[in-house]
Amino acid sequence: MSTPRLAATVLVVRQSQRAGSKHDFEVLMVKRSPKSRFMPNAHVFPGGITEPSDYSYARSEVHALKVGAVREVFEETGVLLATPPAPHDKAHEWRSRLQKNAALLQPMCEDLAISLDTQCLYPWSHWITPEEEKYRYDTFFFIAIAPPGCLAACDESETVKHDWFDPSYAIERHSVGDISLPPPTWLTLVELSAYATRSALIEAAEAGRDMTPILPRSKINSKDDGTWEINICLPGDAEGNRPASAQARRRLIVTPTGIRYESDEKDALPMPSAFRSRSSL
Repeated sequence: MSTPRLAATVLVVRQSQRAGSKHDFEVLMVKRSPKSRFMPNAHVFPGGITEPSDYSYARSEVHALKVGAVREVFEETGVLLATPPAPHDKAHEWRSRLQKNAALLQPMCEDLAISLDTQCLYPWSHWITPEEEKYRYDTFFFIAIAPPGCLAACDESETVKHDWFDPSYAIERHSVGDISLPPPTWLTLVELSAYATRSALIEAAEAGRDMTPILPRSKINSKDDGTWEINICLPGDAEGNRPASAQARRRLIVTPTGIRYESDEKDALPMPSAFRSRSSL
């Protein structure tokens, strides 16, 4: 079993640009390269691992996690969460250099006369890749409001496309096979879809979220007809961590045609309610 690497991903949200959307906000997503060793071709929220150089910029381990989150969003999408806003052209020049050497973060901030805006990151959830997987990550999900007038562009390396999605629309696109979503990303979009407005979403994040680590257990079920499904047992499931009971059902079912959530709980959102704790991030 490999040790999970510390990582962060950011749900960058902006005012909706599409008429007739179910929500007044959109979330930034990137499509991973088909050459990626982890989740190739999947649509995900931008982010990545915390680099050693992030600690030299940061005041603490928690701050280093947020510094890495801001850096990765900038590297992958060109969206720079900083104050004051940096000139786009000059920031773009630094982006290509930073992609090759994360240790250039401090010199970049000094040259642009900016400070990374880690205060804009609201903790949302905490996922750890199942122990059965080869590549494992200890990933914190954050929400951030997109800077006014920001221009996103994929890096043409780790990511090959970017989209601003209404969360319900992203789920619909996945259900018809237009995009691929990893289970934590799908579940996060389901959560976002419960909020009609950006202000309600941020209010929920500010109120404090469940940051108890979600460490699923996964198993593949092969059927007699040649089909298969992956059961991702969440905390509280009878076959997951911290089972609520011997019959408890809290799991994602992944099939070739999509993802569904099965639960014997009455919660409106598919999150194990038995394990609530406020964030200290």
